[in-house]
Order: sequence, then C-alpha cells, then structure tokens
Amino acid sequence: MSSNLHGVVLADELGRNATRAAARRGLVPLLPGAYVAATQPIDSRILAAAVTATMGGQYAFCGPTALWMYGLATEPSRVGLCIPHRTRLHLGPHVDVSRVAARVLQGARVVDGRVLVRLEVAVVQAAAAAPAAEVLALVADVLRRRRTTAPRLLSTCGRGLSGSSAVRAALAQLTGASLDAGVRRLLAALQRRGVSGLETEVRFVSAAGASCYADVLHRPTMTVLELDGFDSHSELQRFRTDRRRDRWMQAEHGVLTVRIDLAEDVERVADDVLVILRRRSAA
Repeated sequence: MSSNLHGVVLADELGRNATRAAARRGLVPLLPGAYVAATQPIDSRILAAAVTATMGGQYAFCGPTALWMYGLATEPSRVGLCIPHRTRLHLGPHVDVSRVAARVLQGARVVDGRVLVRLEVAVVQAAAAAPAAEVLALVADVLRRRRTTAPRLLSTCGRGLSGSSAVRAALAQLTGASLDAGVRRLLAALQRRGVSGLETEVRFVSAAGASCYADVLHRPTMTVLELDGFDSHSELQRFRTDRRRDRWMQAEHGVLTVRIDLAEDVERVADDVLVILRRRSAA
C-alpha cells in the first residue's frame, strides 16, 4: 500500500522485515506500522495520515483535532483519538488516546477519508479544557455558521462527557437564557461608575399602537441599552423587527438605542456606555 500521505511510509511497503528495511532507508517509527524519514518534522497532518492509514477497528478523531478537521479550529499541536472503553491500544507519544463510552462514537462521520466524532461531541470535548471565554466563542461560531443548532448541542451534553457544563453555560448566555442576569451585571457595573437615573423594563408605545419594553433606560439622556443574545443576531425577522423598533423610538421619543452583545465583557461595555452617556449629557 503506497500511502504518499505527507511522507508516511507504511510497514507493508517495506517488505518482510520492515524494521530492518526502514533503518536502511533512514526511516524511524511514527506509529505502529508507520514510518517517516528521520529528518521529517512531525505535525498533526502527518499524524492524522498515519492514524488513518494504519488504524483498524472502532475509533474516531475527537476534541480539538476533530474541530480542526471540520474546519472550525487551527491545527492542534497533538492529535486526539477516541476509542471504546476496554480497548487496548498504544500509539506512542505523539497521539493522545481517550477511552470513551460507545455512545460517544455513535454517529461518527467520515470527512476527507478521516473518521471524526460528531461535531457536537467534538465541541463538548474541546470545551473541557478551555477557558469560559473560548468556549463561548466556539459555541457562538458553530451556531453562527449554521454547523449545528443549540438543541443538538444541548442534547449532546450529559453525564460522563467532560465539557458539558461549560457548553450549557455558553448556550444559556448566547440564547438569552441569562439575559436577566446580564442586565443586573450591567446595572451594577454602571452604578459602580457613578451612573444614576437607570430604569429597567420601561414601556414605550408608538403612534401606530405598537409597544415594547426597553431592557435599560437612562432617563436623563433618553438612552436605551438593549442586551441581545445570539438568537437576536441570527434570526432575520427578529433582526428586522428590532431595527424598525429602534427607528420609531428615535423618531417618536428621541431615544437612542445602544445594542449590546450579551457575551461581551460587562466591564468593557460599561466603560463604553459611560462615554456615550457623558457625551449625550453634554450635548
């Protein structure tokens, strides 16, 4: 079997005594049954090619490695592989092997000839070792690209799968389930900066009889602060409705609406809002 996979040479290409033939050709073992030139730099592409060419049985690339193969992350420094519990396998120092429940491998996909865990599983696995801000950015990215849905991600979170709690928290923040908490945090941050005259859930009515409730109103400057979750950004009809509302509130009530991403750092947002309010007060 001639691999020509990023410089990987398979044992069955080397004849009966692969070890001796490899030594004569200046090759060194990469994985069981796969060799590379002694001068060959080892990267994830080479490792992935070697795993794909030599592995038999049930396995799948997982975590950050799978996300990279799905085109959702940069190339990792190491390759991660999932195999079923109680499977005996040693692939040397270059590959991180995780033993997982059979359900984790269910629904594995073949992408460019490589077996990957489901995208949702890869996201949850990657979240296990990532800071909360990175998990939030990852979940927002896969949802924004329509690579999966929030219900699918949520259904993947479960006992025994590390990263589940982090993904649940990110989904809550992105879909607006934590909106009330976001409003409270923003109010507290603005109050720490000496801002007064803030009201919440203020009702406005248009000349045509339409009504809405503003998340936060700064009454002295008639500035509304609207905190949006991911759903507000991703649904076209909601996006259009919000913009129409912003226009009639400005035209009929003299209200400026400042829209804030719920996922942003509240302290940085409060600093920006403070500048806006001061300038409107001085106008």
